[in-house]
Amino acid sequence: MVSHLVNTLRNVVGITGNVISLFLFLSPVPTFVQIWKKGSVEQFSPVPYLATLINCMVWVIYGLPMVHPNSTLVVTINGTGTAIELVYLTIFLIFCNDKKKRLRVLLILLVELVFIAILTALVLTVA
Repeated sequence: MVSHLVNTLRNVVGITGNVISLFLFLSPVPTFVQIWKKGSVEQFSPVPYLATLINCMVWVIYGLPMVHPNSTLVVTINGTGTAIELVYLTIFLIFCNDKKKRLRVLLILLVELVFIAILTALVLTVA
């Protein structure tokens, strides 16, 4: 009885957290609408989107069933966050007029992907 109640509460809190996180991931939409309309990223920084991307990717690894069972909510919201951040960064790269800034973002993205690949390989082989 108590374990059923705890599971139900865990799911309710998890779903609530996922909804809140989704709104957090979608909060930059007005910024990207502005970028789209103006055709330029102007002085916007890509750092928050790069940081959120790596954060989401690490949480996806953590939530994998072979790493941490029963973490479907963790994987779904962070997988969604990863996709959203990749869309933001793609829009950023398309409308970035500064080639040096674009190259820097691409290099950071590459470093993040290499880091995630290494982390995933280590976690799946060691865990």
